Parts: sequence; C-alpha cells; structure tokens
Amino acid sequence: ATVRTNSFMDDPDGTGHISFKLDSRRIEQLPKPSPYFEIFVYAPRFEGIHLRGGRVARGGLRHSDRPEDYRTEVLGLMKAQMVKNAVIVPAGSKGGFITKLIARLQTDAERRAEVQTCYSLYINALLELTDNRVGTEIEQPSKLRAHDEVDPYLVVAADKGTATFSDVANSLSEKHGFWLDDAFASGGSQGYDHKAMGITARGAWESVKRHFRGLGRNIQKEPFTVVGIGDMSGDVFGNGMLLSPAIKLVAAFNHMHIFIDPKPDIKKSYRERDRMFRLSRSTWNDYDKKLISKGGGVFSRRAKRIDLTPEIKQLLDIKEDHLTPNELIVYILKAQVDLLWNGGIGTYIKAAAETHADVSDKDNDSIRINGRQVRAKAIGEGGNLGVTQRGRIEYSQSGGLMYTDSIDNSAGVDCSDNEVNIKILLSQLVKAGRLTRKQRNQLLEDMTDEVAQKVLFNNYRQTQILDSIHQNAVRDIYQHARFMRFLETEGIMNRKLENLPSDKQITDRIARNQGLTRPELSILLSYSKLRYKDALLEQSSLSEECYDSLLLGYFPRLIRERFADEILQHPLRKEIIATLLSNQLANNIGIGFGFRIREETGATIEDIAKAYVVCTEVFDLYPAWRALEKLDNKVNEHNRYEVFQSVSGLLERSISWLLRNQPSDFNVSRVIERYQTDIKILHKAIGSAIVGQSRRNYQATRRRFVKYRLPAAMAANLVDKTTLASAFDIIEIKIKLHGNTENVGKLFYALSERLQLHWIRDAISKTIVRTHWNHLAILNLRNDLHANQRNLTELVLQIVDDKRHTGKAMAAWEEHHAEALLRYDRIVNEISAMRTCDFPTISVAVAEVRRLVQMCKRSHYTHGE
Repeated sequence: ATVRTNSFMDDPDGTGHISFKLDSRRIEQLPKPSPYFEIFVYAPRFEGIHLRGGRVARGGLRHSDRPEDYRTEVLGLMKAQMVKNAVIVPAGSKGGFITKLIARLQTDAERRAEVQTCYSLYINALLELTDNRVGTEIEQPSKLRAHDEVDPYLVVAADKGTATFSDVANSLSEKHGFWLDDAFASGGSQGYDHKAMGITARGAWESVKRHFRGLGRNIQKEPFTVVGIGDMSGDVFGNGMLLSPAIKLVAAFNHMHIFIDPKPDIKKSYRERDRMFRLSRSTWNDYDKKLISKGGGVFSRRAKRIDLTPEIKQLLDIKEDHLTPNELIVYILKAQVDLLWNGGIGTYIKAAAETHADVSDKDNDSIRINGRQVRAKAIGEGGNLGVTQRGRIEYSQSGGLMYTDSIDNSAGVDCSDNEVNIKILLSQLVKAGRLTRKQRNQLLEDMTDEVAQKVLFNNYRQTQILDSIHQNAVRDIYQHARFMRFLETEGIMNRKLENLPSDKQITDRIARNQGLTRPELSILLSYSKLRYKDALLEQSSLSEECYDSLLLGYFPRLIRERFADEILQHPLRKEIIATLLSNQLANNIGIGFGFRIREETGATIEDIAKAYVVCTEVFDLYPAWRALEKLDNKVNEHNRYEVFQSVSGLLERSISWLLRNQPSDFNVSRVIERYQTDIKILHKAIGSAIVGQSRRNYQATRRRFVKYRLPAAMAANLVDKTTLASAFDIIEIKIKLHGNTENVGKLFYALSERLQLHWIRDAISKTIVRTHWNHLAILNLRNDLHANQRNLTELVLQIVDDKRHTGKAMAAWEEHHAEALLRYDRIVNEISAMRTCDFPTISVAVAEVRRLVQMCKRSHYTHGE
C-alpha cells in the first residue's frame, strides 16, 4: 500500500531520513474508520507519523512522550479529530513525532531546542512527500517516487509540545515554495491568536449558556457558582472565567495549587482574575489573598495535608478536618455547584464501569471520579478529554447537562479553518501584486471580529439542534438506532469505539422510556455532517451558480465586497460549499435526515442539497431562524425549540415533496423562479384562505406562540409560514389549470375542511412509531393523503370555466357527488368518534379519501364524454 517514497539518508548535515506514504484504504484488515493516508518518517534522531482522515485534512502535530505506542496515540487522536472537524472544511488529521536523543539532554532549554529541531525535520519530511501547486499546474518534489494521484493539500496546526511552532512551520513552507505559504500552519504571528481572541473558550461558553437557558437562567446576569480545572494563565480556563461578570468561582485547581474562595465577592474576584490573566505568566499563588473570602485560600498540591476551615467544609460537604491535596480535589470535582468548567489538561471523570487503566491518564488516577458522582448542574468542556465518553453518558443519565469536547471547543479549529481559507484567497492576490503582504496582514486583523462571530454562530447552532433533538430523543430513538446501524453497515462508524448503545441496549432504553443522551447525539450529529460532506464531495462538482451566495457568505464582508470574483474561483470552492451545506442541513433539520430522505425517495445527497437550497430560498427561512435566535433569555428554550421544529418540519416536508415531484437533474434557479412569487402570495393570503378546524388550529397555534412571548408580528409570520406545507401542490394546480394562486389555495383548504382531512393528518401524526417500517408506512399514508387532496382540487376546479369562482365549483361538486359524500361522511365520522385510532383504522380513512377521488375522477371523465 506504499504509494510515495522519498529518501534523504545521505544528507551531508547528518539529518538523513526516509519517509513514505501509505494509502490505508488499500489495507483491508485495518479497523474502520481507518486513516485515508499515513505518512511515516524514520531517522536516527526522531520518528514521526501523520494520519489523514481525508484528502483535504487538517489537525495538530504533537511532540509525543509515548515512544512505545505513539502510533496508537496518534490514531486515537485522528479519529477524535475527524468528529471535531465535521464543522470545518478539512477532514480530521493528526501527526506526532518522538525524539530519540532528548533523554541525554540536561536543561529545559536544550530539550526544547531538540524538540524544535526534530519538529523542523519532521515538517520537511512531510513537505517532501507533498505535491505543490504552481499557478494552475501541480508539481512533484524532487527525488519523489509516486504511484498515486496528485496530492497538494497539507495543512498543519499546533498541538501538545508544538504550541509556538506555527511560524517555524510556515518558514519551512516558504523555503519549499509551498503554495499555501503561511496558511500552511494556522495561528502564526500573522494569523489569528486564539488566546487573544479567546475563541476556544467563547465557543465552549455558547454551550454553557445554552445549558443554563434550558434551566431558565441567564448566566450573563444572574450569579452562578463554578468550580474549575486550570488557572488564569491558561487560554481556555483564563478566557472562560472572564466571559461572564456573574461568575462565582468558589474553587479551582491545576497541577500546582488548589484555590478555594467559599463566598467570593463577584466584582472584586472578577477584577482579580482579569489582572492575573493579563500577567505574562501567573499561578493561583499570585491571587491577592486579601480578596479571598473567610476560610478560603491557596494551597500547594505538594503539602502533606491541608487543614480545613468550617467554610471549606460547608462549601464542599466535607466532614473531615484534614485532607491530602488529592483528597480535597476529589471533593472539588464532586462539589454541588452550577458549573464545572474544564480548562485544563487531563482526564478527571470516567464511568463507574471503566477502570483507571481504561482512561490512560496515570497522572490523575488518584483524583478521578465517576460521572454519577458529579453534582454540578452542567459541565463545560473547554479542554479536551477531561471526561471520557462513557463518563459523559453516565453523567447525562444522572441528570447532568453536557455535550462533548468536540462540540464545546470546536471554535478553535473552526477559527483556524477560516484563517487558512482566507489566507489561500489572499495569497493569490499577493502573488498577483494586487495586495502587499502588509495590506493582507491588516485585512486579517480588520476581519478578526467578524471571523469570531461566524465561528461562534456555528457553536450556537450546533448546540441548538442538539437540544432541539434531545427534546424528542425518547420519541425518535428508533430513527437514531437505524441511523447508527446504517453508519456501521457502511463502515463509516464503529458503535463500540464511539461508545454508542448496541441494539440490545437500545431495546433496554426503550423499555425504560429513555432516549440518547446529548453526548451520544453529539457524536451522531458530527457523523451526519461527515456523511453529507463526503457524499457531496464524491457526487458533485458544486460548481453551479446556485451555490455562489453560499460561498460568498462564508467570507467576511471586507473581502466579500472587494474580491467576490476571486472568492467564486477559490481553490477550495467545492470543499467549502460541501462543508457549509452539510452544516446547514444537520443544524437546521437534524440527525440522519439525509439518510431518511434517501430511503424515502431514492434521492442522492446532491439532490437533497439542491432541494434544501430551493426550499430555504422560496420560503425565506434564514430570516425566520435569525429572528428566533434573537429571543435568547426572552422565550423559554423548550418553547423556542418547538417553534424552531415547526420551521424545520416545513423544510423537511417541502424537501421531500421536491424530491418526489421534480426530476433529479432539476435546475435550482428555475425551480426557485417557478415557486417563489406564488409562495409569497400564499404567505400573505394563508390567514384568510384556511377555514373551519384548520383555521381554529391555526389561530390556537398563533395564540400559543404569543403566549410563549414571541412578538405578535413574529408569531403571525411564523404561523403563516409553517402553514405552507402544501404550497407546492397548490402552485402546481394553479400552473396546470392557469388559475389564481389565492383562489386555488382557498379551494384546497375548503376541501380539506369538508372532508375532515385535517383530522386524518393529525391522527397520522399521532401514530406511535415503533419501527422503521412503521415510519415508512406513516409517510406513505401522509403522502397518499396529500396527493389525493391535490388530485381532488384539480378535479373540482375543472368544473368551472372561470377559475375565480371556486365557491361555485365547490357547491357544484358537492351536489353532483352527494351520495358518495354521504357514504364518506358516515365512515369518517364513525372513525373520528373513536378515542384512539390505530394504524389500520387510519389506513381505512385514507383509503376512503382515495376511493372518493377515484369516483370523482370517473364521473368527471364520463361527464366530459
């Protein structure tokens, strides 16, 4: 499976090495998901590997301290990075290298110099196996023996032990004349400084805020208690503990100290944390002890024992008078507080069924606790791997609120991705002489705030869909289980490796009336996005004009206004669009939608993406979503999710309709043009067009939305919009019969009332879904009902020559089919009188609608003859 080899063993400077690239897809025995490519570098001085989850992939390069199994370490990190990178353009990748001579060195400075030297040699070896883009041509490095297709995309990032090496990597990129220039390694001196932006912590804080909004609390204004892992000099911990002026940090620890402040003064403690954060380097011992409340203090983790004050004992529910530092940390992790904020390094929470050996973090074995022992209401994972996945599930099943680290701290990789893609665009302009390097750097700086906002919206929307899905997790567990089986069958995911429940465990949860937890749903959301993205990249060029606005919207306004044409020709156009579509589909509809709709319609992911673009445009859904997002802390979260789901439901039904009624190669722009104007007309007329019970339901929904504290105008607009589920059918009738859109709509809804179709639809919706086949049968019933309503509307409308007089058409139809309607009414009234209807009973009702339509159709043809 070796596809590239490069040997520099005879280098005169003694830094010789051999490197080769493996195509892992050709090694059948590798467990799934396996790396796309592996690069292995061997030298007397160091060894390294680089694993990629896809052709276009990015992830950190670390200095590993595990020489005996660093390949296993990097493989695990690559798989985790695949999930985290679902939100960005590149797939996940990870690299790691070990240094063989470092044990002989005496000082920290010598060891650091050796790590940096080996890092440089490692980067050189990676670049020696990577093609280069020169203008429009692809060139291969000298001495390369290649047996695969061109491969010019290699991007790296900082990681453990290499946090300050981005400029080193970029200087090597420049030396090689590599086409990505200083976009090769994000976060350098001319990039986005994550600590200065606080972007990772701010992204994780979106998760924290959402957890507490779900509890009816606004943590930006209402005081809340926090215990933390880390110190104020750290990027994630330090930035995080300054993100709300209402934080009451009662305890924290790092590898050196334990900080306890039982009753902190909120304003004074905030100012002191801010002061410490601004120091070039600080520890908890730098905290002004005069500002710590009675009984608190800063304690060394090297102390043999810590004498506990009454205040500490009360804060942490401790009965003992003395504890070792590690024993005290265990109590901190178990503290009954609002938030546990992880901004440090290490794994501190596992599941009860896991051993410490399973965790592979020996340094923290003595202070690690189980998920069910955590009493904090929520956990924010600013740092990686603070909790095992099984620990997260156990904590969540005990009532705790959390997602995963890949969701909480994805803003860091997202910000780097924006930096790389912007630099790729601007570097072309610099090479063409249209921008100087100084002007480019100023542009990057000027766009910092907008890039941050775009990144944070991704965090916001990911957590929004997760909580929205979780609200119905018990009801939808059958769909989630089927999606997991699909991913496993396709070799995309290994349920056991991802700690997702087996089929037997799913059955047990159903018996206990439990759904998937947020951490489990987080994994499935990421895999949904990965599946969409991979399929789009395989199936489509994404070169159609209909995607242009999507691509332009990805970039900040400053360059969008100046370089629109260049953006549309971006080298990663296809990858960026595929990522945007995959994120939007998953964030706005939910987990496994593409899988479900493909089973229902046979459509490809590309078809689904095109239908999504049409529906979001013709129904003008983006303003509706943005308006809902502005209601944070004004509307109860669970109520807001109900409204959000009604918009998503309209989108899902409309996409399904398009895929069943439009040819697979439909032109997006033409379909938008076909429906957009008439949908606007229907949107304005819908309030007066619906009648009877449908109107009463419509008005009740509007009152409910207002009761939820939505502004009256917004409530009216959203109810009107979400009532347009049959818009495409109405417009098709209008087009076919050259009618008036509003009049056709009135007849359509009048027939629904006359035949009690609203009741039949409600009965279908209330049918309990126990299996996939139940779900498909219910969908078929609903589609059958809609199709017959459309056919009947056409038949009735054909009775009159003047399509404006739909009332006359209705009256004539009822008179002509009085006997058939009498029979229909008798059967449907008898069914509707039943308290509950099972599936066979509802099937009979739908069959009666079909029978009535067929009878009218025969009568129409006979009358015409």
